[in-house]
Amino acid sequence: MKLHPQDASFDDYVARRRAFVATLPAEPKERLRLFKEWTDANSPFSPSEKLANLKRALFEDDMEAITAKPLSPAAIEVLGQLYVNGPTWDGNICSKAGRGDLCAAGLAWHAHGYANLTQEGVRVAVEWDRAYLRERNYDRWLKKLRDS
Repeated sequence: MKLHPQDASFDDYVARRRAFVATLPAEPKERLRLFKEWTDANSPFSPSEKLANLKRALFEDDMEAITAKPLSPAAIEVLGQLYVNGPTWDGNICSKAGRGDLCAAGLAWHAHGYANLTQEGVRVAVEWDRAYLRERNYDRWLKKLRDS
């Protein structure tokens, strides 16, 4: 299968496709149905190319949204603090930037001056590499893992 060479009209199509994908609902079946309808009406490709491009576009655009970023050292420090201490007042958080990174990653929540781990944050803290914790002397984190 040969794809059409890229030109200005193709770049315009890609820009319009990305803008459309950004407006799609989160529900996968509805997302796929709407995207297929839009692709059938707007795609400059042949039917066989449309199917390949449909699959590629859905995964490519989704991957931009869910690409995992590594946690900063400050976020790891706060992850350990919240795991060991539980809900913590802002004045006692070791790094507000780290707390913000955890909240952005969906591993913690912050409300009314307090922060705590979400269920996903607790799972990440429990599954954290123990060799990493030993290497950096996170003794309280390791003790809580042993005790629980």
